[in-house]
Amino acid sequence: MQEQNPIPVFPNIRSKKCLAFKYVTPELWNKLAGHVTNTSGFTLSKIINCSLGFDNQYCGMYAGDYDCYKDFAEVFDPAIQEYHGVKPGANHTSDMDVTNIIGNIDEDVPVQAVRLRVCRNISGFGLSPGMCKEQRDQVQILMISAFKKLSGDLSGNYYPLAGMDGKVRQKLVDDHFLFMSGDPNFKVAGIERDWPDGRGIFHNSAKSFLVWVNEEDHLKITSMEMGGDLKGAFARLAKGIISIGDSVKADSGREFHFDSRLGYVTSCPTNLGTGIWASIKLDLPGWAREGAEVLRTRCEQLKILPRITTDCTFDISNKYRMGYSEVQIIQSLIDAINILYKEEIQLQQKHKIFPYFPVIKSKSSLVAKHVNEVIFKRLGSHKTETTAFTIHKAIRCATMFHNQHCGIYAGDWDSYRDFAAVFDPIIQEYHGITADVVHTSDMDHTKIEGNIDPTAPVHSVRIRVGRSIDGFGLSPGITREQRLAVECLMKSALHNLSGDLEGQYYPLMGMPETIRQQLVDNHFLFMSGDPNLKVAGMERDWPEGRGIFHNSAKTFLVWINEEDQIMIISMEKGGDVQRVFERLVRGIKSVEESLLRGSGKKFALDQKYGYVHSCPTNLGTGMRASVHVDLPGWKKEGVKALNARCEQLKLQLRPAHGESTGYIGCTYDVSNKHRLGYSEVELVQCMINGVNTLHVEDIMFQKKHGVSLENKCEQSIISSIDNDSRCLRRISEHSGTKAFAGRGQQLYINIPHVIVMVGLPARGKTYMARKLSHYLNWIGIKTRVFNLGDYRRKAVNEFKDHNFFKTENEDALKLREKCANDALQDLCNWIQNEGGEVGVYDATNSTMARRSFIYRKIVGDMQFKCFFVESICDDPKIIEENIFDVKVNSPDYKEMNDEDAFNDFMLRIAHYESQYQTLDEIHEESLSFMKLYNAGNKVVINKSDGHIQARIIYFFMNIHINPRNIYLSRHGESLLNAVGRIGGNADLSDRGLEYSKSLSKYIESQHVENLRVWTSYFKRTMQTASHIDAPQERWKALNEIDSGACEELTYQEIADKFPAELAARDENKYHYRYPRGESYEDLVARLEPVIMELERQKNVLVISHQAVLRCLLGYFFNKSAEDIPYIKVPLHTIIKLTPMAYGCHVEYIPLGIKAVDTYRPKPKISGTVEAQHSSSDEFFEDYLY
Repeated sequence: MQEQNPIPVFPNIRSKKCLAFKYVTPELWNKLAGHVTNTSGFTLSKIINCSLGFDNQYCGMYAGDYDCYKDFAEVFDPAIQEYHGVKPGANHTSDMDVTNIIGNIDEDVPVQAVRLRVCRNISGFGLSPGMCKEQRDQVQILMISAFKKLSGDLSGNYYPLAGMDGKVRQKLVDDHFLFMSGDPNFKVAGIERDWPDGRGIFHNSAKSFLVWVNEEDHLKITSMEMGGDLKGAFARLAKGIISIGDSVKADSGREFHFDSRLGYVTSCPTNLGTGIWASIKLDLPGWAREGAEVLRTRCEQLKILPRITTDCTFDISNKYRMGYSEVQIIQSLIDAINILYKEEIQLQQKHKIFPYFPVIKSKSSLVAKHVNEVIFKRLGSHKTETTAFTIHKAIRCATMFHNQHCGIYAGDWDSYRDFAAVFDPIIQEYHGITADVVHTSDMDHTKIEGNIDPTAPVHSVRIRVGRSIDGFGLSPGITREQRLAVECLMKSALHNLSGDLEGQYYPLMGMPETIRQQLVDNHFLFMSGDPNLKVAGMERDWPEGRGIFHNSAKTFLVWINEEDQIMIISMEKGGDVQRVFERLVRGIKSVEESLLRGSGKKFALDQKYGYVHSCPTNLGTGMRASVHVDLPGWKKEGVKALNARCEQLKLQLRPAHGESTGYIGCTYDVSNKHRLGYSEVELVQCMINGVNTLHVEDIMFQKKHGVSLENKCEQSIISSIDNDSRCLRRISEHSGTKAFAGRGQQLYINIPHVIVMVGLPARGKTYMARKLSHYLNWIGIKTRVFNLGDYRRKAVNEFKDHNFFKTENEDALKLREKCANDALQDLCNWIQNEGGEVGVYDATNSTMARRSFIYRKIVGDMQFKCFFVESICDDPKIIEENIFDVKVNSPDYKEMNDEDAFNDFMLRIAHYESQYQTLDEIHEESLSFMKLYNAGNKVVINKSDGHIQARIIYFFMNIHINPRNIYLSRHGESLLNAVGRIGGNADLSDRGLEYSKSLSKYIESQHVENLRVWTSYFKRTMQTASHIDAPQERWKALNEIDSGACEELTYQEIADKFPAELAARDENKYHYRYPRGESYEDLVARLEPVIMELERQKNVLVISHQAVLRCLLGYFFNKSAEDIPYIKVPLHTIIKLTPMAYGCHVEYIPLGIKAVDTYRPKPKISGTVEAQHSSSDEFFEDYLY
C-alpha cells in the first residue's frame, strides 16, 4: 500500500442517476479518497472522473488497475452487484467449451450477421485508464508476437495506429474495423493518453476475426461472420483467445487477468464476468408490425436485448455478462432467437405478409432480374423433399451482398425442379442456351485430336470437374448426416483406387499440423472463410465430413464436401492435356464404379442440365480445363486485345495467380469458357486448339514488338506457381497465406522487389539500406545492396574533393550517370540471373526525372515491384553525427583531417541540394513510397503494395540511428556445460557464478545510461544477471534451442543413440531439427520479435545461450544460413556491438575466467565426434562487419 495523499474536497458528481453518485458517499470519500493504488497510482477521483465531468453517465466509473477493485471494493462491489444483478459473495464461472453448446440458430432464420466480442486484460499491467506508456508498448509487443503465431483461418495482419498509411486507414474505415480517438468518456477516463502509440488493429484474411489492441481494454477480441452460424463464430472466438493467451504466457509468463469473484477483469465494471457481447442482426418484419414495445417486452422475458437498426432489421444481443458462463449466454441467445423466429412466422401470417419478400442487395445480379415479389410469394413457403431447402435460402447471397453476378445456389437436385420458375431463366441467360437444349456428356478421351504444341511455353495443365451423389443434398442444403454419409462413401471409393491413382485421404477433422502445412505448401488445402460459401450454408459443421485425397504423384486430387460434394482434379507440369484428361476420365470412372458397387448410387446427371452442381454456373460438364502459358507477344499487344481474342476462341483468360492479383508478367491462365451446351471432349478440344492458336499468334506479336526470345518471359517463370521452376518462391504475394514466417518456415516472395533509397548525403540512407539487407537476409529473403558510392570509387582512382559533385562538372556528371546506370543494371541482372529477391539501390536518386527513369526500368521493363524509401532530415545535430560517422568510415575521407572532411562534405551536400526534389505526394502519387523525417520522428506512406513492403515499412519504423551499445553474453558456465552435456536447465557452476559477479562489475564500470537487461527463462541466464543493478526482463524467445530427444546428452551419446540424426545435423545444421525439438531456422523465426525490439531500444544487455546469440549475431553480421550455426560465442566473454553508418563495430571482451569450450566446428566427416578446442581464452580482435 502506498501512503495516503491529502484527502481532497468531496466533489460534485454531475451524473445524479449514475451508480457512482449512489455509492460514492461523503463517508466513503473521506475514507478512500487519499488512497493510491500500487500498480498505476490510481485514485478514487480518477475512478469517478466521468461522472464528475458529464451529467449523462449510468455507471460513471472506470478502474485503472486490478488493485482498484480490491482497494475500493466498498464502492465497486455494490455497484457491480446492482448492475449485474449478482449477490454478494457470488463466484463467476467461465466456460468457453463450444462442445457444451446444444444446437445452433435454425437455418431458416434470416440472420444477416453474427458478431461476438470479449474484453481481455493481461495480468501485471495497469488497465487502459491507468496504464503507463511503457506498459502499453509492452502489451503491443506481446500482441505482435501473438499475431505472428496465429495460423489457419486466424492468420492475418496487424496494423499499428502510429504511422498508419492513409490508404490502410481508409480500408479499415470502410470495413468498420478502425477505432479512433475522440470519445469524450475515454478522454476524461484517461484511456486515450499517448494517442496513438501502442495501439493497433489485427484482422485475419477472411475478416472474421478482429482484435483491437489498447482501446478501452488491452484487448477487444471479436469473431464475426455473415449468416447465422453463431456456434461457429463462438468456436473461432474461443480458439483465438486460447492461441493469444498461450502466446502471452510463453513470451512473458503472464495470463489474462481472471478473478474468481469478478471473472475477467475489465476497465469498465459493466463488462466484468465474461466480458462478452454477442449480437445477432436479423430481419423480423412480423415483430416490426406488432410493435417495438411488444418485442422489447418479449425480449426481456427471454433475457435478451433488442435494438432496431432499420424498419424491420433488429440487433439482438445478450443482456447479461456476469453471473452466467460464456456457454450459458450463447446458449440462451441461440434458444431465444429460435423462439423469436417461430413467433415471427406466426406474426407474418397474422399481418398477411408471409412469406416476406426480402430486399435483394445485388441489384445487377441474375436473381434481381428474375426473382420478383410475385414469384417469391408463390414459391416462398415451399420446402424441397431432400433437404427442406427454400427459395429464400437459395437467394440468400443476393440478399446479403451487393456484388453477386448470379446470386443463387441450389440446396439439392429438387431445387432445380421445384424452383424451376427462377432457376431456368437464370441458367439459360448465364449459359447462353435455349429452353429446349438437352445436355450431352462425352468423356471418351480417344476422341481428342492432337495436343498442345510441345514448343508452346506451357507451365502446367489442370482439369477439374464437380460431381454430386444422387440422393443426397448439395452443399448449401445437405444435412450433417448426409455430409458424413458422402464422406464415408467417398473414403471407401478412394480406398479402392489402384495404380497411379492410388493415394491417401486426409480428413480435415483432427488434421495434424504437419499434414495441414504440407497440403498448404502443395496448394491442395481448401479452407473455411469464404463469405459466399458461409452465407450459402456450405460451411456448416466445419470441418466435419470434409477432406482431401491425392495420389502419390500428386497429379490426381479429390476434395470432399467443399462447394460441391466432390471436386475431382487431374493435373501435371508441362502441356500434355491429353494425358491429364485421360487420367481424369479414369479417375471419375473408377470412383463412380466403386460407389455403385458399394452403395448402388451414381453421380447425379440431369438430362437437361447435365451433372448437377450447387452453383448453376457449373451445370453441364462442371469442367474447367486450364493451362498456365507464357504469352509475351500478347502481353505487349495488351491484355484487352488478348481478352477479346480469347472471347472469339471461346476461351476464358484469368491472371495466373487468381483474380485478386491482376496480370503479372506474361504468364496467363487460359481455360474453356463454357460448361453447359458442350460435351467434355468438345471443351477440351476447344481449349487445345485455342491455346495453339494463341501461341502461333504470340510468336508473330513477339516479332512485331521486338521481344527478346532468350529473355522474353523470365519474370513470368519466376512468378510461376509451378514447383519445378528453379526460381520458385514459396508464398505468393497474393496467395492468401500468412505474411509472417512461422515455425520452421522461411519467408519467400513471388515478385522480386527493388527498394530505391532517396535522400541527400548524411541522411542515414546507407545505414538504413544495410540494416534492411541484414534483416531480410536473416529472415530468408535473398537481399543485396547496390551502393552507388562503391561503383563511383571503382571508376575514380582517387577522390579529391566536393568539386566532383558539381552539376556543372560535365565529365564527372557523365561518369556518375554511368555508375548509377551500371549499379541499377547489375541489380536487375542479379535478380534475374542469380535468384535475387530484393535488391536495394542505395543512391541519392534526388530528382523526379531520375526516379521516373528508375520506375520505368524496374516496373515497366523488368516487371519487378518498386518501393522508394526517402530519408529526410533537417535536424543539424543528426546531420552532424551522420557526417562524422561517414567521415570516419567512408574511404573518401580516410586521408583528411576532421575539419577538412566536415567542410568538404557540407559542400558536397550543397551541390545535391541545388537540384534535390523530395518525393511528391501529388506529382509522384503513382509511386509506392515511404518518407522518414528526422530518423523516424514522422513517417508518410503512399501506396504500400503487398506484405513485403508492409514488412519493410514496419522495420524502418522501428529502427533508429541514435548512439547506443548492445552487449551480448552467454550465461556463465553451467553444471551441464562443465560435463559436456547440451541443453537442460542447470544451475551455474562455481566458475559460472564467478563470471556472474565479474559481469556485474564490468557493467557497473561502463556507466551505461538507461541499460536494460534481458534474459531467457532458464536458471543459468537469470543467475548470471542476478548481481546486475538494472531493470531486467525475461523473454521466452531467448530460451536456448530445444534439443528435443537430445536434451542433456553429450555429443558422443548422441552419436551412439542417434547416429543418423547427428549426421543429418552436420550435413545441414541450420535447417536440421532435433527430434521433437527445434532447428536454427525455427529459432530465427522465434527471435524476430527480439530483433525488432533491439532495434527500438537504446542500451541493452542480452544474456542468453549459444544458439540464440549465434542467430542474433547472424543478423547484425549479415551472415548466411550456412554460417550462423558456426559463429563463435565463447563462454565468459562479452560481445559489444556498436551500430554505425556503414555497419556494426564488434568487440569481444573476455573477462578472464576460465570455462569449458563448447564450440563444435563442422566435422570433416558428418556424424563423427571430433576433438573440440580446449581453450576459451583465445584473443579476439575488433572487426567491422
